Amino acid sequence: MRRTGWVAATLVAVGIAARPAGAAAQADDRVNIYRYILDIDVPEPAALVALGLAPAHVLRASAPKPIAAHLSFAFDSGGATTRSAVLEVSPYFLAGGGIRSLRSYRTMTLWGRVRRVLTKTIVSLGAAGDPADPGAARLGLALRSTFHDPHDPIPPPGGLVEQVDSALAGAGLGPELDEEDLAERGVDLGPLYARARRDMRARRGIQIAGGWGLAGRLEDGNFGGLRQVRHTLWFTTQYTFGPRFDLLGTAQLWNGFDDSHVRVGAALMRKTAALDLTTELYFDSADDRLHLGGWVEGRILPRLRAAASLATETDPGGGPNRLRMRTLIRWSVAQRP
Repeated sequence: MRRTGWVAATLVAVGIAARPAGAAAQADDRVNIYRYILDIDVPEPAALVALGLAPAHVLRASAPKPIAAHLSFAFDSGGATTRSAVLEVSPYFLAGGGIRSLRSYRTMTLWGRVRRVLTKTIVSLGAAGDPADPGAARLGLALRSTFHDPHDPIPPPGGLVEQVDSALAGAGLGPELDEEDLAERGVDLGPLYARARRDMRARRGIQIAGGWGLAGRLEDGNFGGLRQVRHTLWFTTQYTFGPRFDLLGTAQLWNGFDDSHVRVGAALMRKTAALDLTTELYFDSADDRLHLGGWVEGRILPRLRAAASLATETDPGGGPNRLRMRTLIRWSVAQRP
């Protein structure tokens, strides 16, 4: 586990150092799009999906955050404990691509659509220990994107962005100021974000996302390459019926050491003001069985969320059917209370 701890520390250091390159050059008519990403329906860490350690098997299709860090602990009925750490970043965010005019973000031309997808594309890097071999570590690398998202709070005219600008103008402040600095200036934007969060959660529509990842082992200090590399592809949808319920669907292709297998499943998510409660049912061709699971997630502090899940599953590389409990703590930027 010593090597895993070193990798985790490196991931955290990279996350702290990450900054959007173009933020300092922001003009009056250009805004940081990521300022308006809300703390709702945060998707599972993509690297944990590749490692087979995600808290859920039926995955969300919601938009990711531009920078996020995750710590996870998995416990199975065989007594093994697996610790993991993940860092996720949006390359477009780091390159300053989110600093542009609202008109360009809202445009529905082909290039405008591509840039909106790039805004919601992240690279995920994770490290996990191996209970069967304390001298080895597992690494996961994944690329994930949300291709369609009707819950974006920016595009509708008269929505969150215009409301924030109006509140700033009413206080005699320019729109280029960061909202986080306004508490001492007597401007409370909390109600605007709370209303936007309610509106986004209640808006009917389907979100579509997909990802690819690989996972492998580092053995005996071999940093020259990965062993036992496994690739994973997944496609997921999330349909919102209203403010309380979402229906999730997932199809995943796992390439094991000898052959591939698939997972398909559905989940019903019950949303409340404090918690999201999800019940999932999925089929895994690795053992030709249906598996049942459930998980709960909630915000404990601004930008900080926690989740716990309980489900049966088979190891991606084969092995017995086990009951597993997983816990997850995640921190991310570009969220508001």
